Amino acid sequence: MTWGAYAVGLLCSLFAYLYLRYTHPSYNADGQYTAPVVLFAFLIGLQCSLTLSSAIEAGVSTIFVGLGEDPQVLAIRAPELFGLIATTYPQVVQGVPRV
Repeated sequence: MTWGAYAVGLLCSLFAYLYLRYTHPSYNADGQYTAPVVLFAFLIGLQCSLTLSSAIEAGVSTIFVGLGEDPQVLAIRAPELFGLIATTYPQVVQGVPRV
């Protein structure tokens, strides 16, 4: 997910550079603001992508923790996902023994 965020940041900086190159805004007549605009576009794209991907990472972590705690709940609520995990990793669906 982090590499994807870097790719989004690079695309944003590329689009910012192309915008400055082809529109010739008056504030950048001498090209003095090209580097800061491209840098800020990269940082904004990176941060937006990392923020959005954190929700996906939280969901994946929740599935793994729930699968470790009580795999039968996943079998009831999402049988397709449980079947896929059970066929690929049969040792995972046994659950964690409670002490």
